[in-house]
Amino acid sequence: MDLSSEAFITEENILSLNKHALDNLNNPHIALSDLQSAERILFESAPEKFKNRLMLMALTFNNLACYYKRMNQPNVALLYLNQVAKLEYQTLSNPFDIASTQLNLCAINSQLGKHASALENAKRALSLFNQIDENELNSSQITKIVAAYYNAGIEFEFMYDINQAYEYMEKGYELAKKHLDLRHPLVRNIYKSLNELKERRDRFKLLVIERRNVRKIQRMESKSISPAMSIRYEETSKSSTSKMNFASFGQSMVTPKYNPLKLPISMTMRHDRLMKRDISAGLKIYLMEKDPKSKPLPNQ
Repeated sequence: MDLSSEAFITEENILSLNKHALDNLNNPHIALSDLQSAERILFESAPEKFKNRLMLMALTFNNLACYYKRMNQPNVALLYLNQVAKLEYQTLSNPFDIASTQLNLCAINSQLGKHASALENAKRALSLFNQIDENELNSSQITKIVAAYYNAGIEFEFMYDINQAYEYMEKGYELAKKHLDLRHPLVRNIYKSLNELKERRDRFKLLVIERRNVRKIQRMESKSISPAMSIRYEETSKSSTSKMNFASFGQSMVTPKYNPLKLPISMTMRHDRLMKRDISAGLKIYLMEKDPKSKPLPNQ
């Protein structure tokens, strides 16, 4: 987007550069050129030239972050988003905008494998979203809140906390049912994830019950061996360096009905395998581009 003279650039021109970039994200060269032009003008211009300079910088940095994420450069995107978060707190931006930035940080940190940080970002976003009456929000804003619950659930799943993952996704699904079309892709994803989490949670409960039952059986069998047999067992263990011959104990020895060798070596390892299987299949972490038209600037 060509500008005839930078001396006469106004805030509307900066907004236009951002909008033009978003409209041309499928043409990376044009999008990056527009966003870098806006960034350069804001840095090189005198602070008093733009009344809302910091807010314009936050808007431009956010859209640069979205661009670099699309270009598969999450580390660069993270740098810009951290600057956005600082600028929004400095300018006391709308809580919804601050929450949206935290949601974007959640997406980038998750992509980089920083799931603890991503979870904290999602929680901060939800704490800000929950300060707003949901009845005063439009469908687009509700979608962001549902996405925050969904992202938090995904991060809990990466942290192997199935119960919390299920709880957060269930809250998001209940909110979506009230305000969104059930055919919405995000609603479908949450519904699918809830079913998968329920299945994993049930399997884990069965593993716990199975492990407890086996321990009970082992304790019962150990009590059923007489003291004489225990001494005989110890003597045989000390004298033999090869594999034990249980037949040498005589016919009175109780044969285990459940072979402990068939148990999983570690219930935790088994649980991890269940959790790691296709944990990210079909999951979409949402990153929000900020539309300049939907972000009114004060003092205009």
